[in-house]
Amino acid sequence: VMPYTIASPYGDDDPVAGAPFTAGRATVDYLGRRLVHGAAAGPTARLELRLLLGSALAARSAVVRRPFAEVLAVPVAEPVADAVRCELLDTVLATEGDPEVLTAVVERLAGHCAAERPARARTVLARAAAGLPDADALLVRCAGRSAEFALLLAQWPDGGWPVPPGGPRLDRMRELTAAGRDPQDAAAEAGRGPERAAEGRETGHTPGPGRGPGAADENDRGAVRTPAGAAPPPVVRATRLPVPKQGQAHGTL
Repeated sequence: VMPYTIASPYGDDDPVAGAPFTAGRATVDYLGRRLVHGAAAGPTARLELRLLLGSALAARSAVVRRPFAEVLAVPVAEPVADAVRCELLDTVLATEGDPEVLTAVVERLAGHCAAERPARARTVLARAAAGLPDADALLVRCAGRSAEFALLLAQWPDGGWPVPPGGPRLDRMRELTAAGRDPQDAAAEAGRGPERAAEGRETGHTPGPGRGPGAADENDRGAVRTPAGAAPPPVVRATRLPVPKQGQAHGTL
C-alpha cells in the first residue's frame, strides 16, 4: 500500500505554518486524542486526520514535524485507530529526511516496543534508519535502555525483508547475543564502541561507562604499568637504617 502524499489544505494561510509553537502543538494534541480514543474510524475521520498531518508535513521546521512523528510512533489499543496511525506514520516516513525527526521516531518506538507488532516495528526501524547517519549508535543505545527493543533487534530474521540495519556496534551486539549474552546486556557493552570493547578484551576487563581508552581504574592510580612483552622492573627491597643505642649520638655506630 503506497502512503498518501498530502499537501497542506490551507495554502499560505496554514495555521500550523503561521504559528508553529501554538497551533502545531494544539494540532498534535488533538491528533493524539483522536487516535487514543479510537475516534479515527470512517472515511471522514481519516480524511480529517490526513489534512491535519498535511499541515505538519508542509511546515519547514523540524520542530513542528517532530511532535507529530512522536505521536504516530506510539501504538494505540484500538485496532482501527492503530491502522490509521500506521498509515499516517508511513506518510511521514515517505517524505521525512531530517535526522531529528527520524531519531524521535526510533526513540519513541523503542520505548513502546512491547505494544507494537514485531514485523511492523522492524519495517518502521528499517525505513527510519535508512535516513540516519548514526543509526548504528542510536539503535544500540536504545536497545541498552529497553529489553523488548534489544530482543527485537537480536531476533531479526535472516534473509528476509526488511534488511536489518548494520554497523560495528550492532554487529558486536549480535555476536554477544549469539554467544549467549542477554540482548540488553549485549547492547550495553556494544554501545561502548569498538575501541573500548577492544581495550576491554586486551586488558581483561571492560571499561566502565564514560571511560575512554587509557583511562585508569580507581585502584590503578599511581601504579607503574609494564608494556606488553617487556621484562618486569627489578624488585627494590627495603634496607634497614642503623638506629643509635641509648646514649649514643647520631653518627656514632
